[in-house]
Amino acid sequence: MGDDLAVLCVDDDPEIVDLTATYLRRELPGATVRTATGAEEGLAVLESHSVHCIVSDYEMPGTNGLEFLRTIRERDPDLPFVLFTGKGSEEIASEAISAGVTDYLQKQGTEQYELLANRIDNAVSQWRAERDLQRTREKLAQLHETAIRLRDAGDEDAVFEHAVEAANQVLAFDICGFFTVEDGEFVPEEVLNFPLDFERLAVDEGVVGETYRTKESIRVDDVTDSEAATPVEETFRSCISVPVGDHGAFQAISTEAGSFDESDVELAELLVAHVAGALDRIEYERELERADE
Repeated sequence: MGDDLAVLCVDDDPEIVDLTATYLRRELPGATVRTATGAEEGLAVLESHSVHCIVSDYEMPGTNGLEFLRTIRERDPDLPFVLFTGKGSEEIASEAISAGVTDYLQKQGTEQYELLANRIDNAVSQWRAERDLQRTREKLAQLHETAIRLRDAGDEDAVFEHAVEAANQVLAFDICGFFTVEDGEFVPEEVLNFPLDFERLAVDEGVVGETYRTKESIRVDDVTDSEAATPVEETFRSCISVPVGDHGAFQAISTEAGSFDESDVELAELLVAHVAGALDRIEYERELERADE
């Protein structure tokens, strides 16, 4: 985890805080470890830098570690906070737990730094998992609202418009679009941030073509490593492509490699399933109207 981990160490003793930072950099290779010699300085660091975990001493002049923790909890109820202190007692531990501390560890020699690193790693992993789960729940709730709008959409244009809006605002896809098939070519129905002059692709071309033919979702982490990929812009690096029943395909693109994960694919598939259902409904209603004429 070290490569994407940022830790803030707070201790009023400059030698101890530097020693703690040195050990953490050794135990958590690639981690960014910043230091502060007091709570106020620590808060200033938080104002200008992203931090995934705070490690704080208890006994500090002015604002002690528990008071610092309470201040942090007012700002962020869930940010991992480890009280790493040389002054240990059941009373302090109890107060720390009541204040929302993530973990509590006493300074008992250099062997404790390996334990501290493990506690940080575990705390941040759990925090991220819970955060991602909550975000997924929020996205699912928003996609449910989108499904209601798609159910009530009167024509294909409204369906694609609602769907691209959801792909952008709910799923955070900045470059995306829906494509249907006409005369053996993909026709853009509703797209966001695609080049205006891009040429139509034949149904046997590109990742989107493979998606349409196989009726399977595809994720490409780097288009330069994909034989099927035919990016319409040199800056396009990764994508996901999802079939929209027999109607066509949906594609989301990023200018950075590895931008999408399996969760992105699953959420896109859920959105697209609602789109395919809405398109099937509109076609069926038209058939009924023609039959009544």
